[in-house]
Amino acid sequence: MASNRQRKKNNNFTGEEQELLMALVRTHKNVIENKKSGQTTWDMKNNTWNQIEQEFNSQSKSMFRDAHSLKTKFRNMKKECKEKFSANKKSMLKTGGGAPEELDIKSTDVEMKDLIGTTVVEGLPSVYDDDWDDETETLNDSQVEEIQVVIDNGSSEEMLNVSKQPLNKKLFVEKDQSSTPIIKTEQKGVKNWSHYTPIMLQGPVDSKLKLKNKANESGITKNRPKRILSCTKAKLYEEVMEAKLDFMQLQKDKFLEEHMIRRKILQMELKLKEAELLNAHISLPNDQD
Repeated sequence: MASNRQRKKNNNFTGEEQELLMALVRTHKNVIENKKSGQTTWDMKNNTWNQIEQEFNSQSKSMFRDAHSLKTKFRNMKKECKEKFSANKKSMLKTGGGAPEELDIKSTDVEMKDLIGTTVVEGLPSVYDDDWDDETETLNDSQVEEIQVVIDNGSSEEMLNVSKQPLNKKLFVEKDQSSTPIIKTEQKGVKNWSHYTPIMLQGPVDSKLKLKNKANESGITKNRPKRILSCTKAKLYEEVMEAKLDFMQLQKDKFLEEHMIRRKILQMELKLKEAELLNAHISLPNDQD
């Protein structure tokens, strides 16, 4: 019974079939590569694969391929594409010298990379580790011009000319009390740390990094309340719960004490009633005599 349920193995996809499948999937890319999850999206994808099945079998000269086979083949093609380009990137970054390994990257792999996106195949570029490709642009003479350096020395200002600096960089030279120039650079994107010097650490704190304290009418500054850490919150919550448990235990002891007192009172009243009945029973024969 188990062997009857197994799917029959079909022949491998030819190169023409793979190209045809890629062309059909490209026309339905918005549905097939939709990242949303939901019943409506899955129904749309199933209907689209059924439509691709009809279009594929009407144009293919090979054997019949159902929607499940086409979907599985497309998934395997994506997996192989990612593995090939990942191995290619690994071989390019491999140490030891020599030429990189030549990988068999087909035209369908390139089309698959364009279809699913470069970031999906190669990943996002990293700028924090050794894998970062530090590509520097070479500027021509037409891309540079003269800029001005402003030297702020209290009340007086001096203007200097610096020739042939990149357009996307501004230099600000300030003089502190020790008359030591401090150069700060502002550059879009990744900062070029080659212009920084140890003396720049003596510069004033930027206004964006300063804490702004609001002063009240009496002139006393009010700092922002300190944040309570999660461990402190847990400790306070534990103390509150222990206090509640102690209070509940006191209430329980009080109720038990009241219950015992009421029980003793009832027992005393019962004994009094029994004594009265006994006296009444003794007095009745005496009256009859």
